[in-house]
Amino acid sequence: MEAHLNVNIEAKPASRPRFRKNGSTYNAPAYVEYLKELSAVLSPLETEQIIKGDWNELEVKFYFSYPKSTPKKNRKVLEYMRYKCDCDNLVKPVMDVMQKLGWIDDDRQIAKLSVVKLQGELTPRIEISLYQLAIKYLQTYFKKLPTL
Repeated sequence: MEAHLNVNIEAKPASRPRFRKNGSTYNAPAYVEYLKELSAVLSPLETEQIIKGDWNELEVKFYFSYPKSTPKKNRKVLEYMRYKCDCDNLVKPVMDVMQKLGWIDDDRQIAKLSVVKLQGELTPRIEISLYQLAIKYLQTYFKKLPTL
């Protein structure tokens, strides 16, 4: 079983929790707003494309446009993004929203995670693919699973 989603929203990395004077923590307002926006975009797709299930593979592609300060001669149609934000910080909000919507029980259930950051002359978006891996696939992928 598999599901594919295209989300036309610019990705933002997860920020570190902040501390109040009394020692309690909170998330940055911009990060909380991004989570709400991402949840609002993904929520209607739930009934159309996503069946709540035992998803165990997640593939996420993040597409970014060039900053306006990048000279046109240095721009390419599409290339890997190497310098802006860590992959784990980009995928964390996506997984948190999927957990909040009930698509996955916990992000620990994801056994295989693939994250790609791409940059080019394009519209910023996020492509999400969910898969439910079967044991047959795992056996062919790893040739032979060890017996317990």
